[in-house]
Amino acid sequence: MQEAGGAARHLASRIPREDWTDLISAGIPVWFLNRQILFHQGDAGRHVYVLRAGSVKVVRTEADGGQAILTVRTVGDVLGDMAALDSSVRSATVVAMGRVAAQMVPAAQFRAFVSRPSVAPGFALYTVDRLREADLQRSEMALLPVRVRLARTLLRLLDGSVVRMPQQDLARYAGASRNAVVEELGLLRAAGIVHTGRGTTVVRDLGQLRRIADL
Repeated sequence: MQEAGGAARHLASRIPREDWTDLISAGIPVWFLNRQILFHQGDAGRHVYVLRAGSVKVVRTEADGGQAILTVRTVGDVLGDMAALDSSVRSATVVAMGRVAAQMVPAAQFRAFVSRPSVAPGFALYTVDRLREADLQRSEMALLPVRVRLARTLLRLLDGSVVRMPQQDLARYAGASRNAVVEELGLLRAAGIVHTGRGTTVVRDLGQLRRIADL
C-alpha cells in the first residue's frame, strides 16, 4: 500500500535491519484467513503481532454499536503494542483483510525489544508517525467534504492500482455514510477516474484522484 496524506511509516523502516530481523524471528508464527479476528477490543494486551504478510483493519466499536475503521496496517507494522507496553486492554479490534502471516511476540519480550538502545529512537518515531496520522484523519473528518476524504482514503489503501476494500468499509474509514460514498464513487466512475467491482476499486486516473485529494 502506498503512503498518502501523511500515512505513517512502518516500524521496519524506522529501526536497523538486524533488529527487525530479530523481531520477526521472535515468538511464534501465526496465520489468519480473510475476516479472521487477530484480537478483540477489550482483550488483555498479553502479546503483539508483527505483520510479515498481508494487511489488517483496525476497528473501533462505540457503546451505541457504531463502528469506525481507524486505520489499516500492513507488512512492517506491529499491532497491539500500546496495550502490551502499559498492560492495558486493547482499544480496538483487528481483522484480517485477506490472508495474513504474523509473528506473535509475548508482551514482556516486546518490551525488552523496544528498550534496546538501537530500537528505542526508531520506535518513538514510529509512535509519533501514527499519532500524527490519527490527528490528520480526525481533522479531515471534521473539515473536508466526503469527496476529498474518499479520495484520500483510496490513496492510503492503494496497492498498485487497486483498493481491496468493500464500500461499507470505505465509508467507515472515510467517516461517511455508505450512501454518500456510493454516490461519490459513482461520480468518480462516470469521470473515468475509478472502476468499481465486488469489494474492489481500480484507480484508472491517479493524477486526477490526487488532484481531488488536494495532495
